[in-house]
Amino acid sequence: MGRGRPRMRGARAANGRLIASPRIPANDVVTARREWFGARFGHKVAGDTHDVIGRAWAAGCLENARHDPAALRDIGRRYAHLHDVVFAATKIATASLDLESKGTGAGRIEDPPGERYARLDRAARNAGVKERAAMRKICVEASVDADPLWLARLIRCRAMGLVPEVRDAMILTQAVRALVAMVDG
Repeated sequence: MGRGRPRMRGARAANGRLIASPRIPANDVVTARREWFGARFGHKVAGDTHDVIGRAWAAGCLENARHDPAALRDIGRRYAHLHDVVFAATKIATASLDLESKGTGAGRIEDPPGERYARLDRAARNAGVKERAAMRKICVEASVDADPLWLARLIRCRAMGLVPEVRDAMILTQAVRALVAMVDG
């Protein structure tokens, strides 16, 4: 007969439960980024700079006449999350070449994540091809730690009080249009 599940390693409390490890502090890069944004755009926004769209929001790049910039930031984050949920479900395992399900399955039966993603993506497509491509650059395709070059230039210009390049401002305007379409849609 088997012995059961092996005991998990780690320090234990008197009742036998694992003692949670203390919270790991942020690394130097994250701390420096928060301080930089806090010094230039206010400490209120400094804690929301962990992703590209959060940094764009913190720098005031998502300003528009129709919606609150925080709503655009939130819909962009929702789009990125749903994109990851939908497309992570069909990753190919490299060893056996069998499809391996990696989706969370957190969606409700009557409203699965694929339908919500399709609705948001349809709204972004209706805004225009260039608009959707610009929005995806700040929501999906960008690395968490590195901003697209055009957005990095815009944020630096806003921090220094300079006028940004027309090309960079145009790409940002296109991205904001797609985000507004997703909020409206």
